[in-house]
Amino acid sequence: MIQQSAPEIIYSALTLRDEINDISSRLEGVGAVFGSISLPLPRLSPSELGFIRVVSWLYVHYFESGKLGTEFLTELVGEYSVNMVELSKSHRSLVQRLRTYCQHNLDPSQSHSKEIRIACEQWFNQNCGTRVPRSDEHWETILRVIILDACAYLGCLRDILRCIETDAEASQIINQWTLRISRFHAPHEFDELITEVAADFGREGIDPMRLRKRYYDRWRKEFEVKTDNCDFHVEARKLIEHVLLSEQQEVLPITGKDIMEKFSIAPGPRIKEILLEARQIYNTQPCNKEALLEIISQNLFNKTED
Repeated sequence: MIQQSAPEIIYSALTLRDEINDISSRLEGVGAVFGSISLPLPRLSPSELGFIRVVSWLYVHYFESGKLGTEFLTELVGEYSVNMVELSKSHRSLVQRLRTYCQHNLDPSQSHSKEIRIACEQWFNQNCGTRVPRSDEHWETILRVIILDACAYLGCLRDILRCIETDAEASQIINQWTLRISRFHAPHEFDELITEVAADFGREGIDPMRLRKRYYDRWRKEFEVKTDNCDFHVEARKLIEHVLLSEQQEVLPITGKDIMEKFSIAPGPRIKEILLEARQIYNTQPCNKEALLEIISQNLFNKTED
């Protein structure tokens, strides 16, 4: 039997992806599982670069353009295809970890980074005989394995859709799916609100994308259990405000240097006293840098007058 090459296998993955979209698009209210992506079909040579490209390509499909649909269908694997449950969960998790391993700095002092490194290197060892791939043969082997696993996973999703088509309770399953779609809010919607809330709190220095990445999955699940008529703007603002109040209220918008420059005060204990006073003001009246300095100025002036 002739072994398929990596390019042949990835075209099989493309065929499965398109078949999944064809089936899901014909389910009322569902639409395509995978939306359009900007990444081109990855070039597979040299093998090491091809592996990194394929991991990115799969990540975009599973966790960005097809996040909602692939999550929903993966949850149904146990009902329709028990023998694929472990592969489905482990493959998605592996792609997520490999993307971090290949494209981000891993801090060996952090347990999460250590877990990612161990999991990826164990997978390398199982599939190419070493925890540290170096030769083109190593990379060619694991490139082929990751694409084969992707084909198995996509084939599983395709089969789940076929099962839904013939299920006597298909309407209930589709209703659950469309309900989740209606309650889904894209990351950029939260980014816009984070910027708005941060400005209201006088916290313009906050990176909205960084904050959203930390809490997005938690916030998204909150909306999955809310009623259809809830106001996204209001409810999301509550979640964002809760985070800013509970986890970031300790950060003042001013520093000791700001106080020295604004009031021409030399370094010393007085700077600490004013910062402590600024903390009390900010805790009861969150504001931006300029407003906080103005209040401090008024307080200092009043005390001088007294």
